[in-house]
Amino acid sequence: MGETTHAVRRRLLPWALTLLGAMVAVVVVVSLLVTQGRGEPSDPVPGEVQVADGGASCELLDPGDRDLRIMFVGDSMTQGRAGSASYRYWVWRGLQEKRDDVAFVGPTIALNGSDAPEGYEHLDHGFDDNLFHAAQAKSTFESLEAQYPVADLVRDHEPDVVVLQLGFNDANARKATPEVIAARTADYMKQVWAVDAELGRERTRFVLGQIPTAEQPSKQVTTEAKNERTDAANELIEQQWGSRPCLVQVNRLRTGSRLTWSPAEYTYDGSHPDAPGETLMADRMLSAMGRLGVFDGKVRVYDADETWDPAPRIAAGVLDDGRVRVTWEGERERSSADAIRLQILTDGERQRSAWTDTPSTTLSLGPGTHELRAQVRRGLPGRMVSEPGPAVTVEVPE
Repeated sequence: MGETTHAVRRRLLPWALTLLGAMVAVVVVVSLLVTQGRGEPSDPVPGEVQVADGGASCELLDPGDRDLRIMFVGDSMTQGRAGSASYRYWVWRGLQEKRDDVAFVGPTIALNGSDAPEGYEHLDHGFDDNLFHAAQAKSTFESLEAQYPVADLVRDHEPDVVVLQLGFNDANARKATPEVIAARTADYMKQVWAVDAELGRERTRFVLGQIPTAEQPSKQVTTEAKNERTDAANELIEQQWGSRPCLVQVNRLRTGSRLTWSPAEYTYDGSHPDAPGETLMADRMLSAMGRLGVFDGKVRVYDADETWDPAPRIAAGVLDDGRVRVTWEGERERSSADAIRLQILTDGERQRSAWTDTPSTTLSLGPGTHELRAQVRRGLPGRMVSEPGPAVTVEVPE
């Protein structure tokens, strides 16, 4: 009797295991469907083709009979500083290699420190007509909404793509947890899509700029705490939106497989990009745009050797006592420089003055012909030093 019972149990065990496995599989499938259903947005996205490996092949964005509109939304990294190119310039240069029907849109062209186009380091390749953006230095999600309400931006400029680079300043606040930053990001996107729905437009596509690491502490949190916070926020944002590849792409500035963001290498003050840093930020934005369907193929603009060339100008004259008086009124402000120095060429011999933050200086150069050029610097010492500007020649008599 006992042997018969054990034999039956041995025969039934494989069937039971098979049935249990099937039930688990059903539960997993249902769980996945429910989880996907909780994502935003949950309805089909025009132009999105899911593929087996979880990636996507996105149709090329075609705005029809008008230019493809791209709007940059962010803080000082996106706005740029007077005397610099801004990473927007390098995005523009990259896009020009791929298509000629693109326009940058937004409510302002201002740089941090300048409201004039002349504040930009580069205005070539048609960028002078595409300086528009919706970014402001020191912005958080809340402060930028007060300055440039989302609904107004969408109605006034009808962007096809929004490049969103916010969260760096939000992370300075003690109570801004990773969950708070991720929620603010999602709320901004949903506001855009809500206006799209009201206007009967297709959903605006997003490039989300990862929040970069910082090198300097804020007033409320340490550098380490801030970087841990933004790292976790980036991860949450990627988890929430990574499954919508033809609607949202993350630029992976901080988690890229090739070059990753280093504030010691790519910023002039621990936060803001220097000249090579601007090209790296632009390169990552362009990679995300390519995956999003803004253009076919790839384009690279990163240049580790990119130099800063705001062309600082000076005026020079010889005083009655034979000394040379050099002035640079307005040049420090035009290039957002902290200090200036002179490169001096006399009869083939080169020398240079000390750095100074004064508006003028007087030099005892002696008789002869002297060629003077100015250099400016910004940020931490040695981080961001410009190319010499245009030469000014002075003749000091015997």
